[in-house]
Parts: sequence; C-alpha cells; structure tokens
Amino acid sequence: GHEKSLNAIKKRFIEGRAKKAQYAEALRGYGDAVEEMKSHQREEAKRLGI
Repeated sequence: GHEKSLNAIKKRFIEGRAKKAQYAEALRGYGDAVEEMKSHQREEAKRLGI
C-alpha cells in the first residue's frame, strides 16, 4: 500500500524492466491496501478536518 513502491514498479514497467503481470499485481495490491485502510471513522475525521 505504499505509493512510492507502486511508482517504482511502474517506472520499471515503462522502462521494460518489469513485466505487465508484475505491474498489474502491484497495482491490485496497492488498491487492496488503500481499500483496507478506509474506515468510517477516518472518512468522518477527514470530513471534519481532524
């Protein structure tokens, strides 16, 4: 779930040093991690500016 890691794999994919499947797996993992970190309390705190 770390954006810098995802961007590093994306860069390697663009350079031809990583396979499409590797980038796709990283993208899915990142999306899953971001989704897991969501919670009602966090969304409410964000809305309130806390």
